[in-house]
Amino acid sequence: MRFHKLTFTVQPATAASVVTSQEILADRQFSTDGSTMSARRLWSVIRYTRWLLWLAFLGYALEFYIHRQQHMYLGQLIPTTEAWMFGLGLAAVAAGIAELRTRDQAGIKREPDNKIGFDR
Repeated sequence: MRFHKLTFTVQPATAASVVTSQEILADRQFSTDGSTMSARRLWSVIRYTRWLLWLAFLGYALEFYIHRQQHMYLGQLIPTTEAWMFGLGLAAVAAGIAELRTRDQAGIKREPDNKIGFDR
């Protein structure tokens, strides 16, 4: 059995590699197979997808509550029920994380209505 020695080098950041303006990121275009989509539109699509995933999760939870016996076998969840229950919630959380990242890339700033504390 052979072991290879791995070496890592860390280089300091240079001024050329640091992004200093959010406007540069807001103009970024995402392309897929020749078509382009702005970062703001992609953020909107992911936002609506997240809400639809949460609604699907709540709908499935209600359906499970109403027809519990159809989703159980010998006191345990049927694997498809388990996959839908946990998969929809996990997909909604993952879409929320993607939404936050895309919002930052689009340069959309969210100012709270009720500011607590001092201005910084």
